[in-house]
Amino acid sequence: MENKKKPKRRLRFLPKKRKKKQVSNLPVKNKQKRKKKKHSKTYYRNRNIILIVTLVIALFLGFSNRQRLRLMMKGYTFHDAGLLIKSKDGDISDYLKLKDAINMEDWEEIENDGHYYDYYLLKKTYPDVATVVTYIDGFYTIFPKLQELGYDMETCRKFMDTVSVSEFRLLVDHEIEYEEAKPYLNIPYCIIRDIEDYIQTDAKTPEEAIMEVSYRNVNSSKQLDREYVIVDPEQSKSVLVKEDYNLKQDYEPKDLVEPDVLYAYGTPAPSLRKEAAKAYEKMVAAAEKKDLQLVVTSSYRSYADQDALYDAYVKEYGYAYIKKYCLPAGCSEHQLGTSLDLTSYSVLIGEHYSFGDTDEFKWLKKNAHKYGFILRYPESKENITGVECEPWHIRYVGKEIAEEMYEDNLTLEEYILENGFDYSLAIQS
Repeated sequence: MENKKKPKRRLRFLPKKRKKKQVSNLPVKNKQKRKKKKHSKTYYRNRNIILIVTLVIALFLGFSNRQRLRLMMKGYTFHDAGLLIKSKDGDISDYLKLKDAINMEDWEEIENDGHYYDYYLLKKTYPDVATVVTYIDGFYTIFPKLQELGYDMETCRKFMDTVSVSEFRLLVDHEIEYEEAKPYLNIPYCIIRDIEDYIQTDAKTPEEAIMEVSYRNVNSSKQLDREYVIVDPEQSKSVLVKEDYNLKQDYEPKDLVEPDVLYAYGTPAPSLRKEAAKAYEKMVAAAEKKDLQLVVTSSYRSYADQDALYDAYVKEYGYAYIKKYCLPAGCSEHQLGTSLDLTSYSVLIGEHYSFGDTDEFKWLKKNAHKYGFILRYPESKENITGVECEPWHIRYVGKEIAEEMYEDNLTLEEYILENGFDYSLAIQS
């Protein structure tokens, strides 16, 4: 009988009993610490979330209002910055380029179209606010058409000091494109209404075209139905004053002085602008070294003085005669304060009848230019100057111009026709 192997007995392992975790009796203080730590983590997490959300909102608001913020950093109030953003100019970069913020209070009292940048620029030329607003708002009504003709904003701004809105409108009405007008517009004494005629001339240069069309009456032998007024006679030493080229009634030189020189008995003490007075004193001193004595018979005359003198001469000699020697008020160089009528001691004592016969005149003819003076109405040039020869009448123009005129034997008219004007003129209405 076989021995049967007894099956192995499997041992069963009962799970170990878990020991109860002994909780130590921690002090109350440590428990509070743990609780605090837990709360602090929550606090910092919430705070960071709030900061991030705030930053996102700030960035969003800053991006959407960046133009307003930039203007406010420039010095504009929140309200004014809003006005500029809404203005019809559209681009705030012009405002940001300015050194200081525009004083918006200047424009609050008058109804306007919101072109504040251009108001600000033109106010330097026209202090009156109403004039500025009328000009700029009027200009913007025709600006789109000017753009079609090739005139951009920067180009137009260059000419706003000298070109009226009605003249801008002429360019539009006559459809004169900028490329055609450009050579003439860049010349200060261009007349807008004459640009079409300039274009049609055969002149070699724009300057020649302008002088030929707009100022041909500088030469008294040529006629032009137009008179000009000199805007500021103190802009230049070569200002041309004659009939059709007039001084304003209220013009009086700012720096008149009395030179220390001889003047004829019974005439007022001579009065000249400061630079001309010094030059004349030097010329007199040089003449005296040659034993020559120049004597002043007339110098500066106001508009009123010239008017009274002219009326008296017309009554005594008649208009037909006197117009060759005496000019109406406003047309006389004497009002400039840079012209003199001279005689000599030899004429005063009767040695000579006319100043043109004296040694003083002969010396003056050869030397006046060295001191900045010209003989204003020379012999054989009467048809150009419009005045009979006056050997006694001299005019200060400065050494540079006087020497050029002497070398080329030019009258002031001929010098102007060759060189143009370096001062402002306006058509007299």
